Amino acid sequence: MKISMYTVENAIKPYIIEKTLRSDAAMMIESALFLDSETELYRADCLYVCLSKHLPIPILIPDKTNIICLGKPSAYAVEAYAHINLILVSDDINLKKFFNTILGTLEKYTMWEEKLDCLLKNHASLQEFLDLGAVIFKEPMCLLDYHHNVLATTSMIDSQDDDFWTYLKKGYINNSPEIISHKQDKFNDIVDARSPVAMISSISGKYKLISAIYVDNKPIAFLAMIHSTKDKNNPFDIYVQQLFNFFVNSITQRLHQSALTSKNKQLADEKQNGAIQSNFNIPGLDLTQILKYFDFKAGKQFQIALFQFNEPQKKPDHVIEISYTIEAAIPYSKCVLSGELFIAVIDLQYHAYLPKAVAKRFIGILEKNDGYCVLSPVFHLSEELPHVLLQVSEVINFCMRLQPDTRLNHYHDYAVLHCLKALSENENMSYILHPMLRKLIDYDIKYGTDYYDTLKVYLKNNCSIAESAIIKHMHRNSFLYRIKRIKELLNNDLDDCDLRFKLLFSIYYLDCENIITNWVD
Repeated sequence: MKISMYTVENAIKPYIIEKTLRSDAAMMIESALFLDSETELYRADCLYVCLSKHLPIPILIPDKTNIICLGKPSAYAVEAYAHINLILVSDDINLKKFFNTILGTLEKYTMWEEKLDCLLKNHASLQEFLDLGAVIFKEPMCLLDYHHNVLATTSMIDSQDDDFWTYLKKGYINNSPEIISHKQDKFNDIVDARSPVAMISSISGKYKLISAIYVDNKPIAFLAMIHSTKDKNNPFDIYVQQLFNFFVNSITQRLHQSALTSKNKQLADEKQNGAIQSNFNIPGLDLTQILKYFDFKAGKQFQIALFQFNEPQKKPDHVIEISYTIEAAIPYSKCVLSGELFIAVIDLQYHAYLPKAVAKRFIGILEKNDGYCVLSPVFHLSEELPHVLLQVSEVINFCMRLQPDTRLNHYHDYAVLHCLKALSENENMSYILHPMLRKLIDYDIKYGTDYYDTLKVYLKNNCSIAESAIIKHMHRNSFLYRIKRIKELLNNDLDDCDLRFKLLFSIYYLDCENIITNWVD
């Protein structure tokens, strides 16, 4: 990372006796050299360190040259050096040790740049970027999307006694009076500035340094850093603002990685304008647009991932993060935002199924954003898409209620339930009960036995006496005797696999009858 003379000034502040720094001193310094009487060529990206006796006369030094001088030369006039960046430090310090201090400063900022580059290379989460920012700035930071939803906040540093920060940590700021009453004017000012803006929070009284982040020349997010004190003067020194701007550029690159394609953005814009209409009873999903957008070709396999979130008004910008996770991990996969639903069509031509590593990343994002996902069956043709979408859209709310702790679900885990639900909408399901099971249930009611549940355990455990006895907490011989009595009562040895399947089907329906009855679409 290149640094500026304002960064150097902050690093050596205790030693400074006088200085003259240009207002346009930019982050250009990437090396340091000793300056002596033989130096003739000056580089703009270099910081020169010299003794007072070796400081050249002003006319010999090019504009914007960066120099640190140990001691104050005789006949020194500060205004004569106004065209360069010059810092005078005490001459009672060791030159070698002082030079090592300068090199250490350069090395520290280079290390931070390498860490940022590593995060970019590894497609790290926004949270990881902000946590590194907290190390660099030693101040709490947050990232909001353009609609003021919280994308991430620093996890290691909090803004003490700050109600505004409390809202941010909860993942939303819609209830903040500051945002309600002032957000439009303030955020418009930030967008128009095109550079970091310092402003005072009307809630906490603390300064915030905020910058808009642009992708394709459009503002999509805001990065903010909150000062830990209530300093009445702007506490963000020039070097902090320069470094913050560099950090903004890194976040911008990260969001560029995650940005939806122009076609994706077009679909999102059409959705906002009410252009996308409901098709196939799936709110907000325009299948015509989706079929145009995705490249369905013969020989390929596809899978749909349908996402839904419990509290969309509090959600972070899950679209960006999940889109990036999918599109970066799986070639030729695309994502579409439609209403409150968010879908990804995953091209499985290089995968037999969704890779476990990607599934693990899904689960982490879903847990953080209080969301759920259903993965569809694998399909091949675009003509299958409407039916597959219907399947997963009907199942997702059911998954959220039935297994709230399971974030990533597969349709095949609910396929039988879904089929039984469809059947129950057209048939009287009371007729589905096999007469043998009805006989056992009636017998249990009349004599207080437990034959139905015993048979259920027995059939579900592949007719294993040992395993079934353990589940029923019975001795093996006792369980074997009970099965013998059931076979006698039913006048059937239960050896026919087709019969066992029919019994299991009825048993499964009885297990799920209450669930299906209360299934609310």
